Amino acid sequence: MPTFRQLLEQARAVVPEVLPEALSPRLRTDDAPVLLDVREPDETAEGHLPGAVLLPRGNLELGIERMVPREREIVVYCASGVRSMLAARTLFDLGYGRVSSLAGGFGRWSDLGLPRVRPAQLRPDQKERYRRHLSLPEVGEAGQAQLAS
Repeated sequence: MPTFRQLLEQARAVVPEVLPEALSPRLRTDDAPVLLDVREPDETAEGHLPGAVLLPRGNLELGIERMVPREREIVVYCASGVRSMLAARTLFDLGYGRVSSLAGGFGRWSDLGLPRVRPAQLRPDQKERYRRHLSLPEVGEAGQAQLAS
């Protein structure tokens, strides 16, 4: 049975990394990759890259096929680049051929002052009221916050 370190090294052997400085200008082009944020909801509340698909790592295998077509290029990111490396390896195993991991993750992106979006936040009473809406992937907290405003 491989250790965590061995799994990470195996992933690094097959998953390319892209630097934030190289990715940023590509996001303004017609062939921009899909940005896939695999952080948890409490982390994405701090902000995310503009246009990113938010899919926590624990839901990756269940949700990716309905959200991103296999032929699209995907750049996966997390807080520091570790979970995204493992998630990208999983995507390769699922048949996604054009996958890379953002080097340094959201932390490095933010440190460089690159564009990010901070989603609207719901109050605790709103979260309780809209609990069913929040469970729908098509709505989620960000969509419900837009509807509530």
